[in-house]
Amino acid sequence: GGVLWARRYGTVSPDQFGKVKRFSGDSTLLLAGYSSGFGNKNEVWLTKVTVEGAIRWSRTYSLPDEELGAIDMLALPGNQFLISVADPSYQVGSPAMLMKIDEDGNLLWVYRYKTGGERDIFREVLPTNNGFVAAGSSAKNGDENIYIAKINTDGLIPGSDCCPALAGLK
Repeated sequence: GGVLWARRYGTVSPDQFGKVKRFSGDSTLLLAGYSSGFGNKNEVWLTKVTVEGAIRWSRTYSLPDEELGAIDMLALPGNQFLISVADPSYQVGSPAMLMKIDEDGNLLWVYRYKTGGERDIFREVLPTNNGFVAAGSSAKNGDENIYIAKINTDGLIPGSDCCPALAGLK
């Protein structure tokens, strides 16, 4: 029960890591959350650290005029990660987004999934045969509904008229 080490990461602004996953085949971890310390709004913040806490790389991802944070994260084969992105405080305008990154934090793809709601969020992502399922909610006019999407490995929804749009996250 003794603490082996402790590190503090962050800026003078509000920051939060809410998810951690292990990279396969080595002793590194991916921390995911958000920070407002790299700009003047919340941005998705990912940091790769060793199990001793040394930073290997740290990146933020943002869209103009959007509050964003990592909500959930799924480790994938080949040291890739699928990350659910939304406004961490779930305000009006929150997008339901998924981004897939490689082991160096490079974006492989990122999509915004439109529901017609005023605020959307994928709260959890899970693997399925040939893809993923993302579950969350969509709210409109004060009514909140369950929102579930079955997505293939490329982030697309086969046979659907509710195609995801490229999100432009940088």
